[in-house]
Amino acid sequence: MGFSTAAAFLIVFMAGMVAAVELLNAGEAFFTSLAEEMQEQVRRSQDLLNTGVEIVNVTARPGSTYIYVENTGSTALNPDKLSLIIDGVWIEENFSVIALGYFRVKYVNKTYLVKGAYHNSSASIPLVLTTQDDTQIYNPSTPDPDQLYGIVGWFNITLAVSEFVVTNTSDSFYWLPGDVVLISTPLGFNRTIKVVGERGVSDLYHAGEALPHSHVLPADSYIYRWE
Repeated sequence: MGFSTAAAFLIVFMAGMVAAVELLNAGEAFFTSLAEEMQEQVRRSQDLLNTGVEIVNVTARPGSTYIYVENTGSTALNPDKLSLIIDGVWIEENFSVIALGYFRVKYVNKTYLVKGAYHNSSASIPLVLTTQDDTQIYNPSTPDPDQLYGIVGWFNITLAVSEFVVTNTSDSFYWLPGDVVLISTPLGFNRTIKVVGERGVSDLYHAGEALPHSHVLPADSYIYRWE
């Protein structure tokens, strides 16, 4: 009787040990899988934080629209994974990435015909020259004594404008941080252009919005002021 009791206890004990080992193994596998999943989530979050795109210039001409998109993140991107949405419509195939490059500042000397001028000693900037068609002159029938008007001449100025420099036009290339890709589409737009890159990062451009590389200084309709 004592032997059978001891044997039964031993069998139960061994079964419990086996179950405990299996439970520990299952728990270890669970926690290992959980740790790996957490590491993967952290990695994806870091990748997302390190990924960014920005539309830095849009040039629209009859029959073509050029969209310049900069990699503003810290990791290389695949330009083949860019998507384009124009005026809320997803564009499937009617666009292509045609070049890689960067923007640089270019200085241009221009000479403008000054259409008119006026002088106001009480203003913070007393003499204003303008290239606008409507010369900035007060009522000429009752001019103030300190006003000059009807002045016409030439005015030289150096403008800083942005110039896109192409570095690669091959079928495939690395889109490194700071580089700009050029997207070409024959489609026009009325309201918005949206570009979507890897990991869902995107940027939205509204018609008429000022862009970083449109002009460093405006090249047209510029009002020149003399202190």
